[in-house]
Order: sequence, then C-alpha cells, then structure tokens
Amino acid sequence: MLALSLAVFIGILSSIFPAFILTNSKYDQLLKGNIRLGANANFLKNGMVVVQFAISIVMVISAVVVTKQLDYLQNMELGYSNSQKLIIDFHFDESLKRNEKTIKEKFKSLSGVVSASISSSIPGKSGRKSMTELPDKNRQTVELYADAYYVDYDFINQYDINVITGRGFEEERPSDFRKSMILNESAVKTLGYHNAEEVIGLPFLQAGRWKGEVIGVVKDFHFNSMHEKIAPLTMSIARSYLTFMILELNTNDLQNSVAQIENTWKEILPDLPLSYSFADETFDELYRSEQQFGNLTFYFALIAICLSLMGLLGLATLSSRDRIKEMGIRKVLGASPIQLMTMLSKKLLSLSLIGLVIGLPISIISANQWLSNFAYKFALNWWMIIPFLLAILLLTVLTIGSQVYKASIANPTE
Repeated sequence: MLALSLAVFIGILSSIFPAFILTNSKYDQLLKGNIRLGANANFLKNGMVVVQFAISIVMVISAVVVTKQLDYLQNMELGYSNSQKLIIDFHFDESLKRNEKTIKEKFKSLSGVVSASISSSIPGKSGRKSMTELPDKNRQTVELYADAYYVDYDFINQYDINVITGRGFEEERPSDFRKSMILNESAVKTLGYHNAEEVIGLPFLQAGRWKGEVIGVVKDFHFNSMHEKIAPLTMSIARSYLTFMILELNTNDLQNSVAQIENTWKEILPDLPLSYSFADETFDELYRSEQQFGNLTFYFALIAICLSLMGLLGLATLSSRDRIKEMGIRKVLGASPIQLMTMLSKKLLSLSLIGLVIGLPISIISANQWLSNFAYKFALNWWMIIPFLLAILLLTVLTIGSQVYKASIANPTE
C-alpha cells in the first residue's frame, strides 16, 4: 500500500509537472524555445522519472510472483483427493454419532452420493491436537504433541490417502477401535526412525488414557496450509470428537445431488440445521488473503505503469518544447529525424534504465521475503521476469518515441 501511494503521488506529480511549467510560461517563450528549468526543477523532474519507474518495476514483478505462487499452490499435489466432497458440520450432535452407520448408509443409498465418512477434522481446517507417548529410535518413551485425526473406517479410503506400510483401519477388527493408531511420515521422522516399517507394532498411550499399537503409516499429505511444513499426525478410530460428515458426490448432476442430501437431512435430522461446504472451497479459503493480495497487486501494477507512462509522456513533451530552437538549428544543419529522436529520447531512456536498475533488486528481495512465508513455493528464476521487463521497456520506448517523433518532424518555423 505504501508503494502504491508513493507511485500514485509521484505519477500525479510528474503528470502535472510539465503542464504546470507549460501553462506558467509565456507564449512567446514557447515559440522561441526559451523555457529553462532551474537546477532544482531538473533534479525533481529526473528524480520523479527514476523513482516512478522503479516503483512500476517493483509492482509488476510483485504481481508476477504472487500469481505464480498461487498457481503453484493450486496445482501442487496435495496427497489426497479433494474433489466433489461435500462437508457437513453437524456440531458434535450425539444423535448422529449414535446412529452414524445407519445415517451413512441412508446417504450412500442416494444416487448422487458415492461414499460417506465421519471425522473430527478435515484437510484445510485447523484440527485437534493431542499428546501421545511413543518409543523413539532409541526406545526411549517420548511425548509427541501432534495433530490428531479421529475418524471412521471409511475416511482414509474416501480421501485416497496412501498407506505406505502396515494397514489401514478395518471394521472387522474390534481392536482397531481406540486401540490402533496410524502415523504419517512426518511423525515417523520426528520419532527418529528412517524406515516407516520400524514403527509398526510400537505401543502408544494417547492423552494419558488410550493404549494400543501403531498399525500403519500413511504418506504425508497437506492437511494444513502450505505456509507450514507437513506436521506430525496421528489417526485413530474414535467417536468422542466426531463433528464432520464427508459425502463424496458424483459429477453427473451436482445440483440434484445436493438437493437429495438436503431433503434426506430434513427427513432424518429435522431439528438439526444443515450446514455444509465443499472441500475445494475450504482449501481455497486457506489462501483467500493471498488471492486478494494478488488481485490488488495486479491492479496496482497497472496503475503504476499507466502513471509512469503518463509522466514520461509529459516530461518528453516538456523536453521537446524546451529544445525547439536547438532542433531547428540542427535541422537546418542537416540533422535527420532519427538523429533528433535519439537526441531527445536518450536522457529519458537513461533515466528509465536507472529506475530499472534500482527497482529490480528491490523487487527480487521483497519477492523472496514474501515467499519465505510459505514452506512450499516455486523457484523464482531471473528468466521468469525478463518478458515482463521487456514489455515495460517496449511501452516506455513507444511512449517516449511517439512524442519525440512528432517533435523531430515538426517544422521549426511554424
């Protein structure tokens, strides 16, 4: 916001500066080319061009970096299936938890529902944490404070979470209820193990109450924002903390599927309001502020470029008017329009390049600083920004050239 405010102020100032000089000059001075700026005015004029161009470079590169990072996040492999999942928050309703099997089967019988599961947490939303005692690599009991997912038997399969060793939860095994635990890869590494198979069969004590053994390890998946590295995670079967029902829908008729679910909900749970969202919306919500920042940066970059070009156009006009007499003499002596254009545009282009040299390192440093907020980010390479810099330089050349060309072909006697 500070950069934008500065760009707007300098852009407006540099746009009205030539008009102010021209309107406060006498007509006969304009015709004779006798407009002369003092040293302070010249310094201000040149400084505005440099600073304004530098700010434009910073804004454009910022917009490019934000856009590429958001694209990277949206296309990154999450480690689970996030598509066509409708999330119902039933707010720990006891009647639903007591009848979870019957209610799940009721929803699964609908033509628009592919599968159903229940859990305490869902990827993309902050979940519950719990303290679990486990043996580390040295067989010393350590306390692992980790995110804890309490799920049913269908959750892992529904989300296509990959079990890399051991097994998942099986309803046919009564001991899986509260007496079995699954860890993710990050939890295994935190305990000091290099091979996931080493943790299979380890005893655990969770929250000082529930004992059992580790039965499997799942591949790391992004259950939190990508601002953070994947943290240790434990998964177990429990009903106490269940609050989300996840329904996977088919894609044939999404609107009709949602309508079926709403009608069925009213039928089986008439006193509980239906509150739902889609899993992809939950994921997008994690980066809502970045998306808004990206949109603002894009529009700010456009404003900064437009103001820079307006300032350059005005200053090119002033520079041309200031050298009317000189151009007339050079024309009489045989100077070509190309030579006159080079003479008039050289200084402004030099100032623009100075702004580029100043703005480029600032933009790279600020971009890397912003990217440091993400544990997972794209690799920022210099060649990614070259096309945008060339586009800015081309617009600069065209803007300056359009004005100096008019001045170079004008009849000095008119």
